[in-house]
Amino acid sequence: MAEAARQCELIKILEETSLKEQYLQVFIDNCIDDDALKILDDEGLQQLIPIVGHRMKIKAALKKWKLLNESTSSDGRAILAEGKRAEGLLKESDRKRLSQIIILHLLEKNPPRAISTCEFQNLAAQIQELFKQESSVVYYSPYEPATGNKGHKKSTSGKLYESYISRRRKLRSRGELPGTSRSSSTSRSTCTDTTETLLHDFEILHQNKNDGLFSNIVLLREKIVRLARDKENTTRDKDIKKCILNYINLTEDADNETYTNVALILLAYVIGTCPTRKRGKQYWKPSRSEIRDGFITQVASEAEVYSVIESRRAKLQRLGRTLQPFIIFVGESLAAVRASYVIINNTCYNFPKLVTAVDAAFKIFHATGACYPEECMDIWHVIQIGFYKIKTKFDRTNQAINSLLNDLGLLV
Repeated sequence: MAEAARQCELIKILEETSLKEQYLQVFIDNCIDDDALKILDDEGLQQLIPIVGHRMKIKAALKKWKLLNESTSSDGRAILAEGKRAEGLLKESDRKRLSQIIILHLLEKNPPRAISTCEFQNLAAQIQELFKQESSVVYYSPYEPATGNKGHKKSTSGKLYESYISRRRKLRSRGELPGTSRSSSTSRSTCTDTTETLLHDFEILHQNKNDGLFSNIVLLREKIVRLARDKENTTRDKDIKKCILNYINLTEDADNETYTNVALILLAYVIGTCPTRKRGKQYWKPSRSEIRDGFITQVASEAEVYSVIESRRAKLQRLGRTLQPFIIFVGESLAAVRASYVIINNTCYNFPKLVTAVDAAFKIFHATGACYPEECMDIWHVIQIGFYKIKTKFDRTNQAINSLLNDLGLLV
């Protein structure tokens, strides 16, 4: 009796395939019970079932069983029962719950694990096998780039993918994933050990967009410098004129890294001025230097980093705003950058180059749903729309954004 109880699920699987009589004793002789079924791999199954056709049937049934078995939830069993009653067609609420159960199980022992496109597709296919009237594309549909002149890209979608992204956000909000330190003092961390997950999330959300900044800044940096020179020639503000000229002078005989750094910082000078914005009772029209520092702040030494963060936080609080991720580089000039940080809350994430920090900051905005800093929001929208070719329903456009996109030849 006890032996039969340990093989209850095995018996069901063999009955489903109409192969119980041929193979039940084979499994028993090899001590395969329900617990062993959970870890039975293809090699073991091949030794047990030498006939290919029979093995394929049992393998398919085993996949279906594994899909929900390990969750051991009453919800999972209820969904199976409902699907069987409805001849393989699930209600919308059951589709969502089924996806949540699967993702919860996959991330239970290793919350930071990344689920690949191939794994998502396999899971979706298994659901379709289990529930015959369900479509795999409801559960996962991978990114597809635009094709032809009139083609439109198709973003990654599906119940499994939505549950995965939602679960990761929840884990991150609890501090159970890297990259969310909220300690009372500023900490330092390398990009590899704390932001890898966030950057991977961006890659999942926006496939084939990874190199948007790196590829476009190289092509556009000379044009950005020319626009800045035009600005320097026409502005009446002596301070702005001096700043632009100092940056442009750095490009003479500059190496690639310095030229790129200068082009990035000059975005703060070639973008049109921001209109006055109101938050509550507080009006704020950022100055040109505030736009620049909201995007990229320069400090001469590591010792200044913490004080700059606290000063910025206090200023934003007075204006009724909150601190959003921003970038600090340490060095005497853009030609001598010693360290580049993305600042999130009280944590400084260290990156090898300034352009890498800008790239990471952009991806972190989109992976976490954080807002662009208000004073340099237009710069980030130019980078998003023009460099990464990403559009969302939350985008805002204005004359300043459209004019710069047009000047750079990026307006579509």
